[in-house]
Amino acid sequence: MEKLSSDGVTIATKAFMVIPLFALAVMIVVSTLSWLAGREGPLGAVILTAVFAGVFYLARKFTWNLADEVYDCGDSVLVRRGKLEDKIPLRNIVDVMNSGISRPSKVTIYLAAPSILGLKISFLPEDVGSFNPFFKSEVPKNLRDRARLERSNSTGH
Repeated sequence: MEKLSSDGVTIATKAFMVIPLFALAVMIVVSTLSWLAGREGPLGAVILTAVFAGVFYLARKFTWNLADEVYDCGDSVLVRRGKLEDKIPLRNIVDVMNSGISRPSKVTIYLAAPSILGLKISFLPEDVGSFNPFFKSEVPKNLRDRARLERSNSTGH
């Protein structure tokens, strides 16, 4: 069983969510207290609340759904996110994509039938160590090729 996902994803995603949201929450409270004390108008609190909502939305969109651990089990992939764990057969994988524009790069597995984790599973690959903008992880290509081979073998083509 080979680990495909990067270590520390849980800590990184929680830090990415908690630190900016905590800082924005403190700024909203300070701005609101300042407004209530009559030192400034409500515009600061309103703007900070909008920024808070935007940061929360982006953080959820890009990090909330990342799998904690992904293992290659030969003919399947074992995925764990939180307390949920699922073993996904390679023949259920339709495609595997690498988000080339984000750093660190994110790998997304698209499934033919939903698992308990949904129709797509995203994770940070083990070889994510490069912040080079031209770096491409080999994990998506290898997994995609093996999934195609498994599907063609299971259908008899």
